[in-house]
Amino acid sequence: MLAKEAAKKKGDVFISSLCDAYQPLEAKYKLTRACLEILLAHQFPVAIQTKSALVTRDIDLLRQFKDSEVGFTFTSLDDGVRRAFEPGSSSVQEKLDAIKALRAASIRTYVFFGPILPHLSFKSDDELDEYFETFKRLGVSHVFVDRLNLKPGVWSAVEAVLKKNHPDLVGKWRETLFGKSDYWERTKEQISAVCAKKEMKCILCY
Repeated sequence: MLAKEAAKKKGDVFISSLCDAYQPLEAKYKLTRACLEILLAHQFPVAIQTKSALVTRDIDLLRQFKDSEVGFTFTSLDDGVRRAFEPGSSSVQEKLDAIKALRAASIRTYVFFGPILPHLSFKSDDELDEYFETFKRLGVSHVFVDRLNLKPGVWSAVEAVLKKNHPDLVGKWRETLFGKSDYWERTKEQISAVCAKKEMKCILCY
C-alpha cells in the first residue's frame, strides 16, 4: 500500500504522531525500516520522533535522504522518572548517545521535552538549566516543549503510577491539572528564560 501511495503522492512524512514507530517489536519485524526504504526510493522528506535508540539501526538509510531529521522525546533527564512513567522506552543515556550517533552521521536532530510532568520533569531552576545545557551541547537544532495534557479516562492510570512512585505529589498534581494553579505559566516563563539565555530555538506548544 505504501509503495503505491508513494509512487503517486508527494509531501513531508512524519513518523509518527501517536504511536512510536520504534517499539521493541520493530527490532524483529523491521516494518519501519521497510517503510523508510520505500520513502527513500522517492526521496520523501522524513521527520521521525521516538523514545527509542533503536532508530540508530537505520542511520544507513537516514543519511541517504536529502531531507531527514530525528527527534527524541524526554519527559525528564532523571532516569528514575523515565522508568516510572515510560518503562518501555530507552534509557536517558541511550537516547543521549543516539543523538550523538545521529549527529556524527550528519543527521539533524531535535528534542521534544515533554509532556512535562509537574514537579518531576525538573525539580529546580538549576536542574532545568542543566538539561538545556545538555541539549545545546549535543547540537540539536531545536527543542519542542509541551505540558501534560490528559485525555478523558487517563487520570486513574497516571494517578496509580504516581501513588506508587511519588505519593507525596498526588495532591500537587491534582491542583495543577484540575485546579487553578499557575504552574504551567510559571514553567513556560522558566523555560523561555533558559532558552533565551542559551540562545536556543525553543518552541513552546502550549
